Amino acid sequence: MSCGRFNPTFDLALHEPFGVIPKKSGGVRITVNYRKLNKLCALSQLPIPRVDDTLDKLLKGRIYSLFDMKSSFHQITVHRDTIPLTPFVTSSGLFEWLKMPQGSSAAPGWFCKVVNEVIKNFHGVASYLDDLIVFDDTPATHVGTMRALFERLRTHNLKLTPPKATIGATEADFLGHTTSPDGVRPNGAKVSALTKMPMPRDVKQLRSLLGGLSYYRKFLPNMAKRIRPLTTQLKKQENLTGRELLLVRGLPPGVRRRPMEHGQKDTAEGLERDLYLAKGAKVMLSKNLYQQVGLVNGIRGEVVELVCADDAPPPKLPLYVVVKFEGYSGGEWSSQERYRRCVPISPVDTTWQDGGTQVRTQLPLRLCWAITMHKSQGQTLAKAVIDLGPKEACTGLTFVCLSRAKRLVDLMVEPMSFDRIGNLGNSPTMKARLQEEVRLGELAQSTRVKYTDMGVFSAVAGNQ
Repeated sequence: MSCGRFNPTFDLALHEPFGVIPKKSGGVRITVNYRKLNKLCALSQLPIPRVDDTLDKLLKGRIYSLFDMKSSFHQITVHRDTIPLTPFVTSSGLFEWLKMPQGSSAAPGWFCKVVNEVIKNFHGVASYLDDLIVFDDTPATHVGTMRALFERLRTHNLKLTPPKATIGATEADFLGHTTSPDGVRPNGAKVSALTKMPMPRDVKQLRSLLGGLSYYRKFLPNMAKRIRPLTTQLKKQENLTGRELLLVRGLPPGVRRRPMEHGQKDTAEGLERDLYLAKGAKVMLSKNLYQQVGLVNGIRGEVVELVCADDAPPPKLPLYVVVKFEGYSGGEWSSQERYRRCVPISPVDTTWQDGGTQVRTQLPLRLCWAITMHKSQGQTLAKAVIDLGPKEACTGLTFVCLSRAKRLVDLMVEPMSFDRIGNLGNSPTMKARLQEEVRLGELAQSTRVKYTDMGVFSAVAGNQ
């Protein structure tokens, strides 16, 4: 108030809450939530300069100076007829703005209009909101441009922030980009922040990631085509599925398709132990990934493609394996015909109990040559089960083997934590399941399968 930015008021017709945001310099920024005012007022929305148009102007420069306008919006005086529309409420009472506040939808456009009028006809000056940049090809011209700019700002009573000024640089960081005589490129710190963002798990996080990538879309060829499945997911307002998460993982550069030559499809040598999968291999899903579309434990398919990172060639795990499943009923992963009914399967972290909690990363796939027999050969559910070893659980969820489910409750997916893993041995439900497994194992040992001369299978009790 001592700076002449706002005064007390007693007008209760329209008032909004305010907030305080800390500045990097140590001060605070007062903002007001003018949501109601922005809906009611009929102020024209003036355009803000395009970032790419502003950056294109800088290509003519070889020397750069950057300036930041002090208090930005608060240097603009509010018209007396508009002051009654700006009250905000605090614990000390009501106040109304004498200077243009932050939070009004009209403020950015009007501020840009004022600044553009001030620097009009300057050929070596560009602005974006409260940021000013001076660019020239020679030092002498650069000094003359800065002097003329300072005189123009003084005439209009506009002030700069000296500690934030950068003068006579050969490279300048402006609007998230680094400009130099060699051209404009993305700012390294901004790119590093994008690459370190965690994998999005919901629509809000995905929107944040895509917003950052879209800011640099001119440096990402075919970006719209690559993220089309993700932008479609934003319209649905749903949580991301495994397919969308894999598409996000495929966005960064450095990923290309390459064949895996270690696997021998005919002999299957080495495939089961080290997962050296080859194209055309018959596999079976070993976990429930997405039951609504048929991606359940036991569904069979054929490997169509393998995608590996450049820095992780075989025998390291691939980024994902594209599998064409017989019973898949979900959306299409790709518009290409050869990828119809295909799903990308990525490695997952699994945990199990063996002298403590153990964790490893593996593909939820198993080879299934042993179960690709014709029905006339006597294939049954028991013969189709592949031994998965100790009971395992994917981090965050418990997956139940469908072929071993005895009751409907066994198909439920329950939250999993490390505390719960440690207590599994004392769980009454787990003890009951283990007893049932033991009983079934004893029953299997007491039954033998005999191939008769008629060419059919018959089960004979062991005591006969």
